[in-house]
Amino acid sequence: MSKKKKPVYNVHSTEKFRPIKSQKQFKLRRIITIGGAVFLASVIILIAVGLYSSEVKPLKETALEINDTVVTMDSYIDIFDVYTKNIQPEALSYMPDSVTQQIVRNELVRQGAKALDVTVTSEEIELALIQTEDSDNKAYKDIAESELLTNKILQLFNDGLPEEMEQIHANIMLVESEAVAKDAETRIHNGETFEDLNEELSCGIEEDGDLGWRPEELITNSVIADEVASLGAGTIGMVYDETAEKRVAYWLIEVTDIDDEKGREIRSMLLSSLEEAEDIKDRLETEDFEVLAEEFSLDTSSKEGGELGWLKPGDMENETFDSVAFELPVGTISDPVRDESIETVGGYWVIQLLAREMHELSAEVKSSLSQKEFIEWLTEIENNSTITIHLDEEMKSFAVKKVTKRRT
Repeated sequence: MSKKKKPVYNVHSTEKFRPIKSQKQFKLRRIITIGGAVFLASVIILIAVGLYSSEVKPLKETALEINDTVVTMDSYIDIFDVYTKNIQPEALSYMPDSVTQQIVRNELVRQGAKALDVTVTSEEIELALIQTEDSDNKAYKDIAESELLTNKILQLFNDGLPEEMEQIHANIMLVESEAVAKDAETRIHNGETFEDLNEELSCGIEEDGDLGWRPEELITNSVIADEVASLGAGTIGMVYDETAEKRVAYWLIEVTDIDDEKGREIRSMLLSSLEEAEDIKDRLETEDFEVLAEEFSLDTSSKEGGELGWLKPGDMENETFDSVAFELPVGTISDPVRDESIETVGGYWVIQLLAREMHELSAEVKSSLSQKEFIEWLTEIENNSTITIHLDEEMKSFAVKKVTKRRT
């Protein structure tokens, strides 16, 4: 009888002879492993796509177009970061529009400088940034370039000014009413000095007193400029200015009731001048307080006919008001109470034209004329430019978020 042959096993391939159950388990594990890897890769891709869409892609979007210059969001954010270095994080959301205006101005200066053949070298930029920690930052360099160009253009305009030109020398002051203006004019004619009267009567917030020598074109208040143009040397004029801001007002106060617990029930009017306050008080003898308050009072209570309700000392946060309101008898209307803590509008300019003649330009006047010419030059460039602002609220918020994240 022949002997049975023993089976021969391939030691390099054991899978062929695995039990069927073991082979199925192995295949299942492979499928699970491959599937898991594919799933994980898909998740990573989705995350990457999401990050690209939310964090990277917005950086490449166009924020501004200024003629042929395109400012992308990444550049905008870098510049936003520089301009808001000293701004508190909670205030950053208020800054995008201001930064946008500055970026537009900087680019218009850069473009306009070429027509004037004004240039800035890289060495000048590096020197300007020598004290800056991040001097290699492109945003810093762009801002420095614009500032240097601005200074050079201002100097160019300054150098083009003549040594002298026709100028005026005038005194001005703002007073609260026509009556005060006429009184001031009379007193000047009677020999009192403008300086002393200005100290006594002026209630203006704007510049007043001796204007010194200046070209009429540097009188920025058009009401004053028009009056000055009509005056001859050595004359005095007065003109009403409905927009002039002054630091004076007058209260008319009436206490209508008193209660030990509630305090005092008060109504009042806030008026622009003593003249007006005296006139209104006279009218109150025959006319209704509520009606006159609604028509003339500058206080927010005018909508309620001047009614302030029940008050106790300190409620109005006004010592001048309290000093009268809590001393008045019930039913008595106060005399006009002058209050210099409140700003109102409307008043009379008193103008004394001392001279109009050719006069040497001072360094200060030259600087002002150069600034004026620069503004007019830049305004003309802007009016002839195509400027497109693509920034919407979402893009502004994105910029704020990015800058905030850099600083945390």
